[in-house]
Amino acid sequence: MSSTLSPSGGIPAHWEFLNDDDKAEYIAITTRFHEEIAKSKRGERIEVFVNRLKTIRDYINRDVNDQWKRILVCGIMFLNNALGINIQQLRLMMGKCKSSINGSLQQLGYMAKPSTHEIDQEITKKVPLLKDDHFELKKWTIRYGAFPEEKEKIRIEKHIPNKNNSRNANKNVNQNVMNSFNNNLIESIQTQNINILNPHQNMLQTQILIQNQAPQQIFNVKPIQLPAMEPIASQPSSPISAQEVIRAVNNHFPCPAKCRHKFYDLIHCSISIQTEA
Repeated sequence: MSSTLSPSGGIPAHWEFLNDDDKAEYIAITTRFHEEIAKSKRGERIEVFVNRLKTIRDYINRDVNDQWKRILVCGIMFLNNALGINIQQLRLMMGKCKSSINGSLQQLGYMAKPSTHEIDQEITKKVPLLKDDHFELKKWTIRYGAFPEEKEKIRIEKHIPNKNNSRNANKNVNQNVMNSFNNNLIESIQTQNINILNPHQNMLQTQILIQNQAPQQIFNVKPIQLPAMEPIASQPSSPISAQEVIRAVNNHFPCPAKCRHKFYDLIHCSISIQTEA
C-alpha cells in the first residue's frame, strides 16, 4: 500500500485493521474528496461539508461487522446528539485542515464540551478498544449538537398537527355545545313553570321545548311562531233560541234556502238535548 493515500500525506492510524474491501472503498472516497477540494477555487458551502459527513457515515455503517474498525480509521463516530471526533484521522480522510473542519462543525451548531458518563459508555460500546486504551481515548473530542437531518425532522414534526390532539379538540367542542344546550334546556323548563303534578302534561311540554330549543341554540335558527288558536267554546249553560240557530246556519252552512230548515231542526234538537243533559 502506497504511503501517499492522500495529498495530505501519510497513512491513517489503524489502517491494518481494515479488510481489503474497506481499504478500497476508503481510498475511493478519500480520492473523490480531495479532487473536489482541488477543483473548488472558493470556499465550499456548508451543504458540501454535510454531504461528505453523510458519505462517511454510510461508509462506516455499510456493514455491522468491523464497524468499530472503520470508525477508528475515519476518525468520526455518530453518537446520540453528538459527534466523536479524532481530528487527525478525519483531517486525513477529508483533505481539509483542522481549523476548516472545526469551523464547519461550529457552523452546524456543534460545540466542544467535556464528555459525560453516558457519552463515554456510548463511545466504548461502539469502539471497545477505547475502553482500555486511555491514550487513544484522549485523541477523541466530543462535539454536542444535532445532525442536520435530525434538525429538519424535528422542525417538520413541530409543524405537523397531532391527530389525537385534533380529535380531542373536536370532542371538547362537541361536549361544550351539548353542555350549553342542556343548560339552556333546563333553564327553559324551569321558566315555563311546568306542573310536576301532571306527568303527561310535563312530558308533552318538555318535548315541545326540545324541538324548539335545539335548532335555536345549535344552528341559531329562530323557532317558527305558530298562530294562536281560538279557544273551544264551552257548553252553553242556557237553552239556545231558534233565532240563534238560524243565524249560525246562515253564517256557517252555505246551502240552498230550501234545505236550511233541515239544519235548523237538526242543530236545535241536538243543542237542546245537550243542554238538558
